[in-house]
Amino acid sequence: MSRTLPTDLFAGRLFSLLGLNRRLHFEYLGALVASEALDPDHNEKVLEGLQRTGLWDTASREYFQVHVELERAHGSGWLDNVTLSAVTAAPEMTAAVLAGAELRLNTCADFYDAMLASFRSARSATADTRETPWPR
Repeated sequence: MSRTLPTDLFAGRLFSLLGLNRRLHFEYLGALVASEALDPDHNEKVLEGLQRTGLWDTASREYFQVHVELERAHGSGWLDNVTLSAVTAAPEMTAAVLAGAELRLNTCADFYDAMLASFRSARSATADTRETPWPR
Protein backbone atom coordinates (compact mmCIF):
# COMPACT_ATOMS: atom_id res chain seq x y z
CA MET A 1 0.00 0.00 0.00
CA SER A 2 2.88 2.40 0.62
CA ARG A 3 3.69 2.46 -3.13
CA THR A 4 0.12 3.33 -4.08
CA LEU A 5 -0.19 6.91 -5.21
CA PRO A 6 -2.98 9.01 -3.67
CA THR A 7 -4.14 9.78 -7.21
CA ASP A 8 -4.65 6.06 -7.85
CA LEU A 9 -6.77 5.77 -4.72
CA PHE A 10 -8.82 8.74 -5.87
CA ALA A 11 -9.64 7.03 -9.17
CA GLY A 12 -10.92 3.99 -7.27
CA ARG A 13 -13.00 6.19 -5.02
CA LEU A 14 -14.43 7.98 -8.04
CA PHE A 15 -15.70 4.68 -9.43
CA SER A 16 -17.14 3.74 -6.04
CA LEU A 17 -18.91 7.09 -5.74
CA LEU A 18 -20.37 6.91 -9.22
CA GLY A 19 -21.18 3.21 -9.15
CA LEU A 20 -22.91 3.21 -5.78
CA ASN A 21 -25.17 6.20 -6.41
CA ARG A 22 -28.08 5.55 -8.78
CA ARG A 23 -28.57 9.24 -9.44
CA LEU A 24 -25.05 9.33 -10.91
CA HIS A 25 -25.74 6.46 -13.33
CA PHE A 26 -25.01 8.49 -16.47
CA GLU A 27 -21.82 9.98 -15.01
CA TYR A 28 -20.76 6.41 -14.23
CA LEU A 29 -21.37 5.37 -17.84
CA GLY A 30 -19.18 8.26 -18.98
CA ALA A 31 -16.36 7.30 -16.62
CA LEU A 32 -16.55 3.66 -17.71
CA VAL A 33 -16.53 4.39 -21.43
CA ALA A 34 -13.59 6.79 -20.98
CA SER A 35 -11.64 4.04 -19.22
CA GLU A 36 -12.51 1.51 -21.90
CA ALA A 37 -11.40 3.93 -24.60
CA LEU A 38 -8.03 4.50 -22.89
CA ASP A 39 -7.15 0.86 -22.17
CA PRO A 40 -5.86 -0.29 -25.60
CA ASP A 41 -3.41 2.61 -25.97
CA HIS A 42 -2.31 2.21 -22.36
CA ASN A 43 -1.63 -1.50 -22.90
CA GLU A 44 0.35 -0.73 -26.07
CA LYS A 45 2.50 1.73 -24.11
CA VAL A 46 3.08 -0.89 -21.40
CA LEU A 47 4.19 -3.37 -24.09
CA GLU A 48 6.62 -0.81 -25.50
CA GLY A 49 7.98 -0.11 -22.02
CA LEU A 50 8.42 -3.81 -21.23
CA GLN A 51 10.35 -4.31 -24.42
CA ARG A 52 12.46 -1.16 -23.97
CA THR A 53 13.42 -2.03 -20.38
CA GLY A 54 14.12 -5.70 -21.03
CA LEU A 55 11.24 -6.90 -18.84
CA TRP A 56 9.83 -8.62 -21.92
CA ASP A 57 8.88 -12.02 -20.48
CA THR A 58 6.40 -14.24 -22.32
CA ALA A 59 3.58 -14.02 -19.78
CA SER A 60 3.63 -10.21 -19.64
CA ARG A 61 3.90 -9.88 -23.39
CA GLU A 62 1.00 -12.28 -24.01
CA TYR A 63 -1.20 -10.63 -21.37
CA PHE A 64 -0.80 -7.13 -22.76
CA GLN A 65 -0.96 -8.21 -26.43
CA VAL A 66 -4.24 -10.03 -25.83
CA HIS A 67 -5.61 -7.06 -23.91
CA VAL A 68 -4.70 -4.59 -26.66
CA GLU A 69 -6.79 -6.60 -29.11
CA LEU A 70 -9.66 -7.41 -26.75
CA GLU A 71 -9.95 -3.92 -25.32
CA ARG A 72 -10.31 -2.33 -28.75
CA ALA A 73 -13.45 -4.40 -29.40
CA HIS A 74 -14.62 -4.07 -25.79
CA GLY A 75 -14.26 -0.28 -25.79
CA SER A 76 -16.12 0.03 -29.09
CA GLY A 77 -18.85 -2.23 -27.73
CA TRP A 78 -19.22 -0.08 -24.63
CA LEU A 79 -19.48 3.07 -26.68
CA ASP A 80 -21.81 1.72 -29.36
CA ASN A 81 -24.00 -0.66 -27.37
CA VAL A 82 -24.19 0.89 -23.93
CA THR A 83 -23.32 4.56 -23.83
CA LEU A 84 -24.76 5.68 -27.16
CA SER A 85 -27.90 3.61 -26.52
CA ALA A 86 -28.31 5.27 -23.14
CA VAL A 87 -27.99 8.82 -24.43
CA THR A 88 -30.22 8.04 -27.41
CA ALA A 89 -32.90 6.93 -24.95
CA ALA A 90 -32.27 9.92 -22.66
CA PRO A 91 -30.59 12.71 -24.67
CA GLU A 92 -30.98 15.12 -21.76
CA MET A 93 -28.36 13.00 -19.93
CA THR A 94 -25.61 13.54 -22.51
CA ALA A 95 -24.01 16.27 -20.38
CA ALA A 96 -23.91 13.89 -17.41
CA VAL A 97 -22.15 11.21 -19.50
CA LEU A 98 -19.62 13.77 -20.70
CA ALA A 99 -19.09 15.00 -17.13
CA GLY A 100 -18.34 11.45 -16.00
CA ALA A 101 -15.89 10.98 -18.86
CA GLU A 102 -14.20 14.26 -17.95
CA LEU A 103 -13.91 13.18 -14.30
CA ARG A 104 -12.23 9.94 -15.35
CA LEU A 105 -9.88 11.64 -17.79
CA ASN A 106 -8.88 14.11 -15.08
CA THR A 107 -8.09 11.29 -12.63
CA CYS A 108 -5.96 9.66 -15.34
CA ALA A 109 -4.09 12.90 -15.99
CA ASP A 110 -3.51 13.38 -12.26
CA PHE A 111 -2.27 9.80 -11.91
CA TYR A 112 0.19 10.04 -14.79
CA ASP A 113 1.42 13.46 -13.66
CA ALA A 114 2.09 12.00 -10.19
CA MET A 115 3.86 8.98 -11.71
CA LEU A 116 6.08 11.25 -13.79
CA ALA A 117 6.92 13.38 -10.75
CA SER A 118 7.72 10.23 -8.77
CA PHE A 119 10.01 8.91 -11.51
CA ARG A 120 11.77 12.23 -11.86
CA SER A 121 12.25 12.46 -8.10
CA ALA A 122 13.69 8.94 -7.93
CA ARG A 123 15.97 9.63 -10.89
CA SER A 124 17.36 12.85 -9.42
CA ALA A 125 17.88 11.09 -6.08
CA THR A 126 20.20 8.59 -7.75
CA ALA A 127 22.11 11.35 -9.58
CA ASP A 128 22.19 9.22 -12.69
CA THR A 129 24.27 10.84 -15.41
CA ARG A 130 23.41 8.44 -18.25
CA GLU A 131 21.81 9.82 -21.39
CA THR A 132 18.07 9.25 -21.67
CA PRO A 133 15.64 9.83 -24.53
CA TRP A 134 13.49 12.09 -22.36
CA PRO A 135 14.28 15.51 -20.87
CA ARG A 136 15.53 15.69 -17.32
